[in-house]
Amino acid sequence: MKKLNQIVIIDDHQLSGVINELLIMQFNCVENIVVFDDPYIAIDYFTDLKNQSLFEDVIFPELVLTDFNMPGLNGFEVIQAIKNLELPQTVNCCLLSASIDRIDPIILQQHHVFKQLSKPLEKKEFMAVLDLLENSPEYSQA
Repeated sequence: MKKLNQIVIIDDHQLSGVINELLIMQFNCVENIVVFDDPYIAIDYFTDLKNQSLFEDVIFPELVLTDFNMPGLNGFEVIQAIKNLELPQTVNCCLLSASIDRIDPIILQQHHVFKQLSKPLEKKEFMAVLDLLENSPEYSQA
């Protein structure tokens, strides 16, 4: 499996973000992980990357893992804000939820969610996402 260049984790519970970062590092599937505990700062990060890409080559994160329930912005709103930036590269967004309730796949698709994942991350479920990502046409072009 090809390693990803970067994953971004957005979770208002700092400990949860760090735990997921450590789990992903153990999977040895990514070069760099960036964790944000504030969704607004995460959106600013993507805005800065887009602005930087106007002047130089920038590699955008291939995957964003965002918590669903956060104060200020929920996961759907974070994903929509990233999509509204119209980034020059595809950024796939997964929704993280501690709830055992699954959101209807049609609703996920309407909100541009690549996949819904449980918190904390489970290796089998996460690796399945990476397999899907690796076999997607957008990823193959990168």
